[in-house]
Amino acid sequence: MSKIIDLSLLVREPLIFKDIKGEEYVIPGEIDLDFMLKLNAYQQKIKKVEKEEDSITLGRQMMMDILSLDKSKNITMDLVKERFNDVRHMKIIIEQTMLFINDIVKDPNFNSLESTKE
Repeated sequence: MSKIIDLSLLVREPLIFKDIKGEEYVIPGEIDLDFMLKLNAYQQKIKKVEKEEDSITLGRQMMMDILSLDKSKNITMDLVKERFNDVRHMKIIIEQTMLFINDIVKDPNFNSLESTKE
């Protein structure tokens, strides 16, 4: 009997953000470990920020990195400033991405990957 671990069960539906002009940004259901480390580094930096301006700059950089997960788009800081220039946009994109990643990590299918094959 072979033991099979089916990793395809972990692939989730993407998270999609739509900007103010109707363009969609697709965040894949698989998150790279390096990206998770980058988000963690941002969170550590944000805890140390004292000036509002620095907080906004870090938030914009986070949004740029998050939206860059959509490999079909060329995300620049100018695009972020043009289409996501509202503190509510920043808050929603960052919070929803963090929730999305937490859902991926806590996926109930994670415990049911194993099957046996004869």
